[in-house]
Amino acid sequence: MATKKSPAPAPDRLLTTMQACERYGLGRTAWWERGRRDPTFPKPKYIGDRAPRWSLAEVEQYIARKTAERQQRAAGAVTKRAQPTTDEVAA
Repeated sequence: MATKKSPAPAPDRLLTTMQACERYGLGRTAWWERGRRDPTFPKPKYIGDRAPRWSLAEVEQYIARKTAERQQRAAGAVTKRAQPTTDEVAA
């Protein structure tokens, strides 16, 4: 009986520094600083001594995670502001 093979997953696309900067609207310095300051920022994969590449999938996951964190903080701030203060309750 012949078994049907599932297709192999597509290989992860690697972005050069310039491609990443253009795609996400950052300058090269800002891109590298983000990686230096934020330990959760994706690490480059070097395909040569001076050829860093970033995994598109890892960068997209990072952005999705940061967006969700920002939305949670914003939702928490709205919830906290919606509650009346003690001065408002006493009036």
